[in-house]
Amino acid sequence: MPYDIKDLFNVRGLVAVITGGSSGLGKTMALALATNGASKVYILGRHKETLEDTADMHPGVIIPIVADVGSKASLAAAADQIHTETGYINLLVANAGMLYMDSPEAISVKVGRTLQENATPDELESFLMDTPVDEFLDTFRVNTTGVFYTIAAFISLLDKGNKRGNVFQKSQVIAVSSVAAHNRRVVGGCAYGMSKAAVIMLMRKMMTYLIPHGIRANTISPGLFPSNLCGSPANEEISVEGAFDREFIPLQRAGRREEIAGTILYLASKAGGCQNIHLIHEPGATFLHAEVRRANGEYVARKIRLDRHIGNTDGWFIWGGSNFTETANDIQLENTGRGPKLTAYLKKRDGGYRELQGLYLADKIANENGELVFKGP
Repeated sequence: MPYDIKDLFNVRGLVAVITGGSSGLGKTMALALATNGASKVYILGRHKETLEDTADMHPGVIIPIVADVGSKASLAAAADQIHTETGYINLLVANAGMLYMDSPEAISVKVGRTLQENATPDELESFLMDTPVDEFLDTFRVNTTGVFYTIAAFISLLDKGNKRGNVFQKSQVIAVSSVAAHNRRVVGGCAYGMSKAAVIMLMRKMMTYLIPHGIRANTISPGLFPSNLCGSPANEEISVEGAFDREFIPLQRAGRREEIAGTILYLASKAGGCQNIHLIHEPGATFLHAEVRRANGEYVARKIRLDRHIGNTDGWFIWGGSNFTETANDIQLENTGRGPKLTAYLKKRDGGYRELQGLYLADKIANENGELVFKGP
């Protein structure tokens, strides 16, 4: 049966490489793949002991390789080892990342606010200038440049995976970005959010190179999960509902291991075989603050929820709440004749959708506390 979940989501025979695979999200993804039939899961990281501890959970399937994504030579050596041992891969997950949690810009995960809140201009200036230059350089070296060279080092192995044809789906690169890439709130410092936003653009560029070779590219933007990055690799308490204020995380909790496991199994299996240059958010939903223009020219603030997609051409915007219904005829859309045309669906009170075609997205795509402005006829 084509709809049998055991067939749709299994990864039997898959050969994968996961950077940062010995802890946090990378470890969860490695275990999910190994548990569900992957032939080999190579995990790359800098710490031999933690790599071996994870590998011992699935001996012979999870294979540890000491490697540093900040070093081209180290990545090339890892790729050479896999060339020799297996000769191909079907999946590359560029997951390794870093976050300066002791920097002046680092957030306090427990209270969910930035340290410069309510600062005076002079204090803000001093606060930002105290950010070490090395923090920016190191963060981008791992989070962005490291992703670039990781992909570059494994292209021939991914191509060989396509030629091998051992699994139904085409070879694929998955990069792990972050919800911080989409958020105006400074989560983890400016350098972290900037580096993760750069990963999303990098994957769009990489798609240009990879399409002719039948290699897919997708991106995951996780929210907060128990991990080394947030200083709580074993702290499951942050995944309990009520751990956070609703204004910080609408679900009031961090993500759970099975939720990132489900995401990687979808993308890596037959079920996600058609996904290409797709961005999956795992933030526990996101609230946006938008200004809606009324017919009389006034603007009214509305807090809305962006359910799934940030619209690209032919994208979706799903608006929730009683203020956005079929009867809300005082919402005015202006036609400026510029920008990509969108098709949006305005959710009605009865659960149906009203289709609005030919909309134009203005200069800003809203992040938290940002503006969401539709331009259209």
